Amino acid sequence: MSEIAAILFYTIAAGACIPLGGSLASFERVRSRWLEQELRHFLIAFGGGILLGAVAVVLVPEGIASMQGSLWTIPIVLAGGLAFFMIERALGLRRRETPQVMGMLLDYVPEAIALGGLVALGSATVPLLAALIGLQNLPEGFNAFRELHALKQR
Repeated sequence: MSEIAAILFYTIAAGACIPLGGSLASFERVRSRWLEQELRHFLIAFGGGILLGAVAVVLVPEGIASMQGSLWTIPIVLAGGLAFFMIERALGLRRRETPQVMGMLLDYVPEAIALGGLVALGSATVPLLAALIGLQNLPEGFNAFRELHALKQR
């Protein structure tokens, strides 16, 4: 498979989990209120755990290996976090507060860059990272749907 085809395949597969999570959230009533709350808590915790796993298992080791211990990684990571904070802050000041939706949309850019970079490097961890991103996108889609639905109810 060519590099471009591999990048497209993995990013589309990982991104397809976003609408899948949204469709799961569209089922309004689960058997009992307790079960609905627990399902929501499980999905949120699952997404956070998968995100930590992806960072710890794939992104940090691959990043360290490709940067060869350069100190430029620290300001680059801090600048990225600051940029995301500024975007969210600007949206909050304009009363367009949908943090889960914005986080999901902004998060997909670095995810696609990471996948593309790993494919370009010929890393064997590309399928693993794509699976972790997809599993992390599932709860993001779930929460984003619920956030948009609650916004419509106001």
